[in-house]
Amino acid sequence: NPAAEWVILFFMLLAGTNFMLYAEALKKGPKVFWRHTETRVYFLIFGLVSLACAISIWPSKAGVEEAVRDSTFQVAAVMTTTGFGTDDYELWPSFPKLILVGLFFLGGCSGSTAGGMKIFRIMVLVKAAFAEIRRSFRPHLITPVRIGRSVVSRGAIREVFAFSAMFAFTVIIGGILIAWIDGVDGTTSMMASLACVANVGPGLGLVGPTDNFGFFSDTSKTVLSALMILGRLEILTVAALFLPSFWRK
Repeated sequence: NPAAEWVILFFMLLAGTNFMLYAEALKKGPKVFWRHTETRVYFLIFGLVSLACAISIWPSKAGVEEAVRDSTFQVAAVMTTTGFGTDDYELWPSFPKLILVGLFFLGGCSGSTAGGMKIFRIMVLVKAAFAEIRRSFRPHLITPVRIGRSVVSRGAIREVFAFSAMFAFTVIIGGILIAWIDGVDGTTSMMASLACVANVGPGLGLVGPTDNFGFFSDTSKTVLSALMILGRLEILTVAALFLPSFWRK
């Protein structure tokens, strides 16, 4: 039902935004969403990626409306890690599929129900990287990392880099373990690991949008369950529990 899909799409996008903004909007009005830098980037990425995917899959669809509806729904489902699907994106051309894989890492806004790394962290990573590039040929340059009007502290930047490294490390180790335990192909093992760490749900390969995780062995399912818990509870928070210093008074 196309009408139902548009309604679900609308609420998926709402769930991918920072929930604190809703409380603020009750006092200051809906303009707070547009003033929030992360939310603007969130909708900008959603719009650009949806447009690129729609153009790519348009020749195989019945019309423009179907192409736009299928692309926007799949993009929103991946970004908000809702896990829904109305089209088999494994049948899409390589270009839109690769874009969707990038969205697995991205996720939604901080303070939302979405999984993934969160857009705020990606913004900090990009801006910090460009700042370091400028400092490479101007070592005395002072370039604070800003998100909107706020300056991101060095401690927060270190936390973002540490989280990003742990996120990538967890995905790789999880993919290697799944491939070793069940002997599945690299695409299936890595996408299963990424889909679980990012809490997206469907992936690519044998865990695509029309497949499921039922064929994995009990051992692999245990590993994937642990990856889902790590991704949902934030990797650094869970990793701290295994440090002896955490339990010392």
